[in-house]
Amino acid sequence: MTLDTMKKRLSMAQLPPVFESFYPKIAHLWQAHTDKILSDEYITQTLDACHALTPYREQILRNARLVRKSPALRLLVCLLEQWVRIGGNLNDSSYTPPEGIDFLHLFPAIPTMPETVAYLHQRNVPESVIIATMQEYDASVQMRLLATGKPCFTVDRLNWLQRLIHNRYLHIGRFNFDLPAKHPLGVRVYESCDGEIALLADDLQIRETDEAFFGHPCVNGLVQEKTVTLPKACWHQRLGPDDKLVNIHIPRAGAFDKQTVLQSFQQAREVFAACYPDEPFGAFRCCSWLLSEDLHSILKPDSNILAFQSFFTKTPTQSTGQGIFPFVFPGCPTDNASFSALPEDTGLQRAVKQRYLDGGCIRDGAGFFF
Repeated sequence: MTLDTMKKRLSMAQLPPVFESFYPKIAHLWQAHTDKILSDEYITQTLDACHALTPYREQILRNARLVRKSPALRLLVCLLEQWVRIGGNLNDSSYTPPEGIDFLHLFPAIPTMPETVAYLHQRNVPESVIIATMQEYDASVQMRLLATGKPCFTVDRLNWLQRLIHNRYLHIGRFNFDLPAKHPLGVRVYESCDGEIALLADDLQIRETDEAFFGHPCVNGLVQEKTVTLPKACWHQRLGPDDKLVNIHIPRAGAFDKQTVLQSFQQAREVFAACYPDEPFGAFRCCSWLLSEDLHSILKPDSNILAFQSFFTKTPTQSTGQGIFPFVFPGCPTDNASFSALPEDTGLQRAVKQRYLDGGCIRDGAGFFF
């Protein structure tokens, strides 16, 4: 089967150009390969061994049988697996996924799961962390279930899980953590001899002499117009643009009390120190609607969300004000005309809905901690 035939049979408007380079490598292999990776036995054994997707097994196997009947879908699964393995991004407009197979985009990922588990074992990651990390596949299906009303595994979830497939992601305690990488903070962080922290905005000029650092301070996520001087006799740079950070992601479900949060952060420090000593980092970082300053006006002072914010030193970030909707109103339309129809099942939903009806918004916030 040629790529053009596959595209026509699946009614796909276009194919990513990179598929042309993949095709010669799999042209004589894809049928035998999909006989294996789409079989009930392989899928069941792999998912069981990798602690993944037990609640959705029946739907997954039913979808696999549908894909096995279609040579075009089988070839597409092989091409997508190749794309996943090189870290390709399926958000590219050149990929128009076929419709009708709810778990189509899971099948290219399943062959990578044992490799992920083996790598985590090699790193001596605790078994409990490995199991929780692999259950990110379950969480992805649950997110789509909330948004669409049915369990499925869509292109966006395959894109998201590339960080797990390529061994750059762990679920530890309450949170998900990217492995250390460079993330823009928007500031440079300085520490005094007394342990005081100061932030200077990186998008405005920071000047350094032999005696001092000069720049615009950032206070509570807002850049100030005035400039300040930080004498080098008392101050040193603690974080700069070349320092790696551990990015934190916040799953929708789970306890959010301060003790749970604190335990997760402490466990993350221990896991990174023990299992990734070759990947040092300067701080933890998070960008989320949960760090929004706008929440202070609608939440009670003893809110768990505000307690979570207290761990962080706030940094500047840009926001459309739309990041909150998939978490607080999953699956709901979020255009201005639909605000009045948003559900009010929880106190947070009621408060956020009223904020938007009044013309306001909840902007994302960002911050870090050591």
